[in-house]
Amino acid sequence: MRHRLISFLSLSHIFLAFCQEPDGSLFANNTSPASFQELGPSVVAVEPSASIAKTAGPSGTLIQPKGGAIYKNHVGDVGNVEVIYRGVSDGTNDVGARTCTIDLHLVPVSRQSQTNSINLSNPAVIHLSYGLRPHDSGSSQPIWANFVPPPGACGDFHLVVYERQLYKDTVIHFQSAAPIIRFECANMLAPKVYPPNAISEL
Repeated sequence: MRHRLISFLSLSHIFLAFCQEPDGSLFANNTSPASFQELGPSVVAVEPSASIAKTAGPSGTLIQPKGGAIYKNHVGDVGNVEVIYRGVSDGTNDVGARTCTIDLHLVPVSRQSQTNSINLSNPAVIHLSYGLRPHDSGSSQPIWANFVPPPGACGDFHLVVYERQLYKDTVIHFQSAAPIIRFECANMLAPKVYPPNAISEL
């Protein structure tokens, strides 16, 4: 039994090493396919250059939410945003690519966000979560998570999904999706911006 446990831990260590960045950093698992979990306070710092994507491999697919989805953000009446993301795995492509983790960000919609690349270092960006991955790493299992609209977030936002992927033995990262969703607030006169660099709990 002890030998089996040591073997399992060794295999887990090998996988985690593959999905590490060159500086050795790794992003924690915070999702489960059976039930959603809440993020604790231990989250990593914001990546100021997150908008600069390396060459992308085969991208995963954001199944939910769809662009145009509307959620209430009233006091006592708050919607639930369900995120389902199907990454790529070794068995679904011929280049050995595998989704390691995804990050989620809310970016207020603007003319610039719709015509140029999205800049995640903008202070108006709401950084929701880092390091979400499938419960069974390396499988075709989807990443599941949910969150409520952050307090004060009203109007249209891009839900930016930023994928970190093991591609041809190299960890790369890129923006894989950015659908526009809307948060409707009571007596909403104009879009408001959540305090910069705040992280809401999933």
